[in-house]
Amino acid sequence: MNRTQIILEIRKRVRNGFVVYSEHLLDDKLNLLDLTVEDVNNVMFTGVIVEIQNNDERGARYVILGNSLGSSEFEVVCRFIIEESVLLITVYERY
Repeated sequence: MNRTQIILEIRKRVRNGFVVYSEHLLDDKLNLLDLTVEDVNNVMFTGVIVEIQNNDERGARYVILGNSLGSSEFEVVCRFIIEESVLLITVYERY
């Protein structure tokens, strides 16, 4: 799959609820960055893949750059898991 196909597949999975949020993202990053799950989802819906990290035996990780609901830029790191789900691993502010 190329980057366009990958981001479209990620968006489809998030939109359809086939998404898992890591404990790190939910417990640490949302509070630290004053974000909601909806903000993170919006990054996925508005974003583009800026990096593909292939150095993990569990599979490629995709760094998505997009906007929160408040229009601030954030990056979300995610990967495909299981058959139909996507795991959102972490989120951080774009500097």
